[in-house]
Parts: sequence; C-alpha cells; structure tokens
Amino acid sequence: MLELTTFRQPFPRCGLADPAATLATALASADWPRDLAGRRVAIAVGSRGIGCLPLLVRGVVAAVRQRGGEPWIVPAMGSHGAATAEGQAAVLARLGVTEQTVGAPVRATMETVQLGTTASGVPVHCDAHAAAADGLVLINRIKPHTSFQGHFESGLLKLLAVGLGNHAGAAAVHRPAVAAWGATIAEVGQVALARLPVLLGVALVEDAYHAPALLEALSPPQILEREPQLLDRARELLPRLPFEELDVLVVDELGKDVSGTGLDPNVIGRLGIRGVADPGRPQIRVIVVLDLTAATGGNGLGIGLADLTTAALVRKLDQTAMAANALTTGLPGRVSVPLTCPDAASAVDTAIDLIRDKPAAAVRLAWIRNTRDLAELRVSAALVAEARQRGLEEVVA
Repeated sequence: MLELTTFRQPFPRCGLADPAATLATALASADWPRDLAGRRVAIAVGSRGIGCLPLLVRGVVAAVRQRGGEPWIVPAMGSHGAATAEGQAAVLARLGVTEQTVGAPVRATMETVQLGTTASGVPVHCDAHAAAADGLVLINRIKPHTSFQGHFESGLLKLLAVGLGNHAGAAAVHRPAVAAWGATIAEVGQVALARLPVLLGVALVEDAYHAPALLEALSPPQILEREPQLLDRARELLPRLPFEELDVLVVDELGKDVSGTGLDPNVIGRLGIRGVADPGRPQIRVIVVLDLTAATGGNGLGIGLADLTTAALVRKLDQTAMAANALTTGLPGRVSVPLTCPDAASAVDTAIDLIRDKPAAAVRLAWIRNTRDLAELRVSAALVAEARQRGLEEVVA
C-alpha cells in the first residue's frame, strides 16, 4: 500500500444560510392557487440523495396544507427500487422520506395512465396515483445527466418524463438510442406538463458540499424557461477531480443516492455506453470500487464502469434491482461485475500492480469517498506536488 497524503479541494461554498426559510419564501410567493381547499395534491419525490430532501418535502407538505389541500407523496423514480411499489417506498424511506418524517402518506404503485403520445411516437405514461390527483408538485435537483447533454438533463422535466412514468414510462423514454434521450425527455416531459395538473416545480441546485445553493418554486411555464439556466449553474458547481490523468482511482463507495449511474461519468470520464465516446477527461487507467452506500439498497448500477471491486461489495448486490434498472435503460454493461478481489487491501494492491510501465512509488493514485463528495481526497506521493500547485490544501494530522 502506498503512503497517502490528504488534501482538501477549496470549492466555492454557496450553501443557503437557511434552506427552510428560503423554501417557505419561495412557496409563499409562487404563482399557484392560493385556495386548495379539498384538493388532493400529489408531491412527486425522486430517488436521488438530495442533501436536504426531507426538509424540502416537509416544507411543501406544510404549504399545501396551509392552503387547504390534502397532500400525499408519490415516488417518482422510474424503474428504481427493483421496479416495484414496495421497493420504491423503501428507497424513499432510506432517503428519510416517510409519513412520520414529512407529515404525509406515501402512496406507491407501478400502475400508470397513458396521457398520450409524442409527435415522434413515444407513449407518455404517468403514475396512476399522480394522474388521479387534483394537483401535482414536483421536487427535484437540477444537475448534469450521466449519459447525455441537452437543454434539459436531470431535473423537473426528467422527473415528469421518467420518474413519474414508473417502469413503463422509463422504458419508453430510454428505448431510442442514447443520443436521442435528451430530446425524448424534453418531448415527453412537455406533453406531461401540458396534460397534468402541475401546480409547481421545486427546483434545487447543490454546491460541491451537497448543500442547497439555489432553491426556487417554478410555475409550469417557468420550468421550461428556468430549468436550462439552473442546469448551467449546476454544471459550474459540479465537483470534479483536480487531476486530468490518474493511474488509479480508488472509490470507497458507489450508489444510486450518489449518482444515477452509481459512479458519476462526469467525474470519472467513463460512460460505459457502447458506440458513444467517453468524455475523455479525466483519463483514469484503473478504477477500484470498494463498497456500496447503505442508501442504494444493494443496487450496484455503475459497478460495470470499474475495473476492480471487492468480495464484500459483490455480496451486497441486489441483482434484481440492478437488472430492472439496466434493462430499462438498455445498458446492461453498467451492471457487469468486474474482477473481484478478496478485500479492499488486495484490490488496491492489484490496481497498483496493473500499472506496469512505472514503479509503484511513481503511480498516480487518488482515493475518494464517492463521486459526489470530492472536497477531501487522499493522493500518492506522485501527486503531492501537483496537488499543491493546483491550490489544494494539505490536511496535517
């Protein structure tokens, strides 16, 4: 094992001083019906590990009740949770969203209602509970997608198109080639937006420390105008590795709560999509993943982007959940299990040994917690000087 030095990346701290107060102000001034008396309002919540998710959901629940509405929570996560209602409710519970924590019941189903068909022939599905509501509030983080680029990537429109489409809708959106996913999400999302009783979309942008940097309540027309602007800001704030070239990257954990792909391709420079070029930066020769996050519930989607893993991780894999996710997107390679080592130490040693064109002491190795939490990392001696040159702050024990 190489001797490692710990550094911190000085990312801009943009977190809101009081997210709850910011949300309350945004909801109070939002353009929605003030009187929701007797109206049943579904609040759509996805499967992402948003830092303040329970706070956001509680705030929306309270705002709906203040206006006389009857709120409930609808899981909006496509095929996640093994594409079952029980699995999706369990995903929300692991993310801290239950009736006890947010003050409204969770109603999960895989049944959908077809709202129509897009101009290009894609069926538009919506969760049956959400479709039956008198009003709908969307909650999602805006961030770059892990497979494509477009005006709308991960955000409110995708929540409508894929998340609320449940398994049937997610499969329909992902049926075209990857290059068309962005356009398909935009097309399907806009049909759903026009045909569902959407009251508001609560849009969040996080900084590199997983804190809410922007928090806005958008009317349906504002969603189409504002989301691409929020995406640009999210791209600016996305944490990245400080090195363009690495021999070895060691990742403590992957999970769906970290990234939709478990390992964020925007960070590791690998897409794992046959026929689609990788981003090209950073260039990493060997990636090692040691474990899964607790919140991912055994869904190891993204393990196929790694080169080495551990027996402990493999034992935790929920193959049913992974298969549902991978088959929906049509990207089975992302769940292919790589070479498995007995433990973490042997996995790291094997990765170093695979760099055979230089001595071990010269191997450029970085070690991170996951691809979302990059404020602190450990590096080998071969990277220390470069880390200092790039303005990283050495952590002295």
